[in-house]
Amino acid sequence: LEAREVRGYEAEYVNGTWHWDCHYGSRKVLTPRGEWRTPVLFGVLDDHSRLACHLQWYLSECAECIAHGLSQAIQKRGLPRAGLSDNGAAMLAAEITEGLARLGIVHDTTLAYSPYMNGKVETFWASVEGRLMAMLESVPDLTLATLNEATQAWCEYDYNRTVHSETGQSPLERYLAGASVLRP
Repeated sequence: LEAREVRGYEAEYVNGTWHWDCHYGSRKVLTPRGEWRTPVLFGVLDDHSRLACHLQWYLSECAECIAHGLSQAIQKRGLPRAGLSDNGAAMLAAEITEGLARLGIVHDTTLAYSPYMNGKVETFWASVEGRLMAMLESVPDLTLATLNEATQAWCEYDYNRTVHSETGQSPLERYLAGASVLRP
């Protein structure tokens, strides 16, 4: 694969393709049992607009969390035509692949060991760490609930409203102005 040319692409329509993935956070959270755990951020991005459709932290990367996160994204933004994820066990679980098929969502996966294929969401994690997690550095005893509340605020009022360097528009502006394949 190293010898092959890699080209970028962009879906022509809003909700044409969504990217989703998980990211292990740089901070630990305090659970109700008093344990410190590394949270996992599940994120869904629209390919055309770069809109963060949904972000949510969980205590594990499992099919139940993926299903919950995808259902939240769909409830917020509607049904996409297609989705792209990596080949993780949770992403390929029967309840995920069958559920997407029942909804008419084409689910493609990246090639093994090829994170650049899902580069938009991989690049997004740098914003999460560099901006969101940096704002939370001084928060002692960070809990999952507090982390999720801060993440939603940052996502909707900062990331989705900040001009994107590649598109020249904020993700929200591009999402609302773009031609859409949105299905109710």
